[in-house]
Formats: sequence, C-alpha cells, structure tokens
Amino acid sequence: MGRAQGRRDGLGLRARDHLGRRERRRRLQADELLRLRRRPEGDRRGGADDGQPGHDLAGAEEAPLHRRPQVPRGRDPRGAAGQLADLGARLAGSEIRGLTRAPAPEAVDEAAALLAELIDVPSPSGAEGRIVERVEQLCAEWELDCRRVGSETGRDSLVVGPPDPALAIAAHLDTVDAPWPARARVEGTIVHGLGAVDDKGGVVACLLAARELRRGGDDLARLGVTFALPVDEERGGSGSRALALELRPRYAIALEATELNTGTAEIGDIEGIVHVGGESAHGARADLGVNAIDRAVAMINALPSLELARHSHALLGASSAEVSTIGAGTEFNTIPDRCSFKLGIRLVPGQSVERTLAALERLALDHFAYVELIEVTAPIETPAASRVVEGLDAACRQVVGRGSEPIGVPAWTDAHNFHAFAGAEVVVFGPGGFDTAHTPEEHIDARQVVECAGVFTELARRGWREPG
Repeated sequence: MGRAQGRRDGLGLRARDHLGRRERRRRLQADELLRLRRRPEGDRRGGADDGQPGHDLAGAEEAPLHRRPQVPRGRDPRGAAGQLADLGARLAGSEIRGLTRAPAPEAVDEAAALLAELIDVPSPSGAEGRIVERVEQLCAEWELDCRRVGSETGRDSLVVGPPDPALAIAAHLDTVDAPWPARARVEGTIVHGLGAVDDKGGVVACLLAARELRRGGDDLARLGVTFALPVDEERGGSGSRALALELRPRYAIALEATELNTGTAEIGDIEGIVHVGGESAHGARADLGVNAIDRAVAMINALPSLELARHSHALLGASSAEVSTIGAGTEFNTIPDRCSFKLGIRLVPGQSVERTLAALERLALDHFAYVELIEVTAPIETPAASRVVEGLDAACRQVVGRGSEPIGVPAWTDAHNFHAFAGAEVVVFGPGGFDTAHTPEEHIDARQVVECAGVFTELARRGWREPG
C-alpha cells in the first residue's frame, strides 16, 4: 500500500456455463450416493480403482491451479450407513473445504518460484523498468496479449486484456525503496523478500489467472476483464491514474494484502505541514519574544477540540490526527520565530472532508499558524450489494471454501484512483497479511497466491459485459 497525490451487469455466457458445471457437480454427488447404496457391502472402495472420472490427476500434462481432493471411501466397519452418513455430512457443508479445490502442490511450487524470481528483480518506485520488461517477456512466453500504458511520469504500466473492460484487476509492480537486502528466500510454501506481499504476490496471482483463462479458451475481451499492472503505487500513484483514465472500468479490484478478505471501505486523509509563527528574541530576553514552539505545542494539545473521534466507522474505527515530524529553531540562544510540524488526519466514510479541513484551518488561525496542504483524499466505501463485492464472496466460497469477509483498509491504495478518475466501484483484495509489508520480515504463503489466482479465474468466468 502506498500514498498518492492527489450498473450492475447481467451474468454472461461463462457465468451460465459455470452454473451448468455446478449443476453437473451436484448430480455427480447424487450419483455417488446412489452408487454407495447399490454396491455390495463388502466392496465399497472408490478412487482410481472404481473408474470414476475426475479423481486421478497424476497423469495430467499441466496441473490446474487447484485439485479436488478425493473423498475417502475405504472400508468402513459401519457399512453403507456409516459411509452415507459421512458423505452426507460433507455435502451438508460440515467439511465443505473437502469438496473445494485445494491448491495443487506443483502449482504452489511454480507460484513460489515465479514470485521469488520477481522479488529478485528490483523495482522500487521510480525504477520499475526491469520488472516491466521481465513481466512483458513472461506474458509473451505464455501467449498473453500484453501492452504498455504510459503515464505523466514517463514510466509504463502493463495491461493484459481488452482496452475497455467492465472489470479491472490491478496489482502494482513497484516496491518501497528499502535499505535492507531484497533477495528472495523460499522456505516450504513461504516466500520471503521485499515485495512478497506488497505487491508481487498479487502480480503473480494475476498472471497465473490470466494464463489459466487462456488455457481454458476464455476470451478476456468477451468476459470484459483486464489485468492491470501499474507502477508508482508507493509514491505518486501515476500508474493507476493513467490506467483508470485509459481503461475506465465500471468495477476495479486493487490488490493488497487482505488474506483474501474484501476491503469495502478505505480511509481518506488530510496531510499537511502546519507552520506556526512567533517573534524572535535573544535567549537571555525571552520575555521580549514569542516562542513559536510554545504556540505549536499549544495547537497540538488543542487537536482534540476538532472532535474527530465522533466520526467513526464500523470497519475503520474513529477518525484521528497524528503529528509525525516537528522542527524549529536555528541557534541555542535564540527564541525561534517559526515552528513547523507535519500533521495527518485519518478520514472515515461519512465524514465531511470540507468541514474537517475548515475546522483545522480555524484552529490554526487561533494559534497564529496556517496549513500548507500536501494531500487531501476523500474516504471511499463500496456497498455490500455491489456486484464486485458479491462476486468475490461467491468466488471465494467456490474456490477456498469460505466467504470473503468485508474489512476496512487503513491506507491509501490504487483503488482510490480507479474510483476518483474512472468512477469505478472499487474494492481491495489480495493474498497475504499486511503486518509484515514494508519490513525486513515481509513474506507470503504461496498457497494463498494460488488460491487468489483461482478466485480471479472463477470471478472472471462469471462474465462482466452487459447484455447486448
């Protein structure tokens, strides 16, 4: 996550195909119940020995992103009644994950290796050229239609999919410019390294989903889905601004670490430098001057008078103000006539940006100060009934066996630009946890990267073009 300056569609053909697959799966499950009932009590083995399709994938040339585990059907001393009871419990949902597609080990290994490779390509904001070239090359190898989209900074982002999508899924290519080594390290399914969770794990999920859709014969243009890979998320947000203006999607997903939950609300902020005035004097005659530091401290102590805490949101908590830097004075024996401090105010949905800013400026005037604004960003919230929110929840249930819980996003993301410059309904969603982002301990579980790719594959196949 970074900082920046500042219709609901009908189901398409693929969505109907998906509903058909679900119906066929229910019928296969019903057939399984009948088959268990009809078999002799002493012969109730299943799996590859019984000739049923879909259980033995060992001979497949290309492993899918996920593999459906076999339901154990060995001999049971309770007989058919016991097996039917177990299978009925699974079908009823007590072990619903057992009926979803768990990540195939070979798919997890591939995702981990690809992520480690991308981590080892440095891509701090402002120097993303090498990662852009590597991902572009990878798309060519995988026969994915990839093109560049420039920005006002002269740096290019990447797009895989049509130029006029209804849904854009965006994962940023850049990282923070960290002082620690950025080399990748893989331990089992865990991938360590700068950008693992913010946001190269998301980039890998997008690429794997795009490849899976191509292998399945799905046309991204017909589905109305584009995968976007912006640069400059961690600094200026120029990549996603250009992509929002270029693609103008109706819906957008910005990838950040949410543990596959859906960020439906994102904070806004007021950031500025408060300059406080005083009167200089010799340190020996402080009575002849006015110490600007004293006035700054008084204003900081008066920040509670803004009553920010009365603005609260169920997912984001209360609005608040924080002072992050302060500076004043030039000499040991001189009363400073100016003091400046950096102030940030978190804004939550439902809180008026204009009224909050006006109250801040009045407080500044009362303390002989003025506010130099750096950034003002309005908070955003997408309703639970939005198609993109409902779609992610349904896709998660289908792929990982649980719904995608709504959460609040406490930092700026590319979702803001897709909302502000394209008018899109936006959410934040992605693999991994946010706690280690921007730290030397950054890491992600490649299994969740594969699950995320599966969610995007399922989501895209629902079709996002409007009928007609």
